Amino acid sequence: MGVIINHRCRIKNDISVRTNLKAIEDLGDVPVLGNIPYSGSLTPKIRRNFSEVAGKISAFNLQ
Repeated sequence: MGVIINHRCRIKNDISVRTNLKAIEDLGDVPVLGNIPYSGSLTPKIRRNFSEVAGKISAFNLQ
């Protein structure tokens, strides 16, 4: 089991952005499988993020 972070709006780059993923992993005792940033459209970068997350989910399910 793991967590995928999906941002539904733009966020400011502050300390929470840099520390929340690690905190979720540590406190929740689960891996963060992916971090999908907000985008108004499906850009090539967002597509790559989805592909990376899908690969991690597939690999995780094989364990």
